[in-house]
Amino acid sequence: MADRATAGHTREVILEAAAREVIEHGYVGASLSGIAGRLGLTKGALAYHFPTKDRILAALVGRLRETLAASDAAAVEIFGHSPARACVAFVSNVGHFAGTDVVTTAALSLFADPSVPREVLAEPMADWVRRVRAHLEAMVEVERCSLDVPLTDAAEFFIAVLGGTWMTTRFFPRAADRPRLQFTQLALEAVGVSSESADAIIADVLAAAREDRVQMARVEEMTGDHLRTDPKGAKGA
Repeated sequence: MADRATAGHTREVILEAAAREVIEHGYVGASLSGIAGRLGLTKGALAYHFPTKDRILAALVGRLRETLAASDAAAVEIFGHSPARACVAFVSNVGHFAGTDVVTTAALSLFADPSVPREVLAEPMADWVRRVRAHLEAMVEVERCSLDVPLTDAAEFFIAVLGGTWMTTRFFPRAADRPRLQFTQLALEAVGVSSESADAIIADVLAAAREDRVQMARVEEMTGDHLRTDPKGAKGA
């Protein structure tokens, strides 16, 4: 059991180093030797856990799927009575991991990396759309929301808003006094939710975030710059 736990810890450390390599150099520019060098490992030691870059790619994608599932489950646990609030909480939870977990950050960066085959990312994206669409569908059925666009289009739009916000924050930093979840509120209104209802939904999610029941990245974490530097003591994993 101890050996298995140690192996699991080592694999996680290696995956985090691989994520930093991908963030800094892109998937095509990342190398096994570069990853090994970050940790003071030989390529042989690295190959025990990740013999090829494809295995690393699969692990990054797998982490994203885990992040989506965990973020969704947590949102439903808090707002099971309100699909609209659960949808926004889900978006917020994913955004939190995008700003705080280097492996999730690297996985999300793959969507904008043309060197990564589309088919590798097709299922994670489809999973993401399905989860958001399920919340939107429940909004219509349970909360009697009347949306102005087809559900799948609305779900894809929500993901575009989240992904676009994540990417543009590097260039347009979120000031501390700027309303949180501002673009998510605009997305709600864009698909047909009234401004009054959107105000109430966002206010409830923000209240839950202040109580640490919903995850939300701090403003200073949203640029991702802090994830580009190896943490001290990474070598010797």
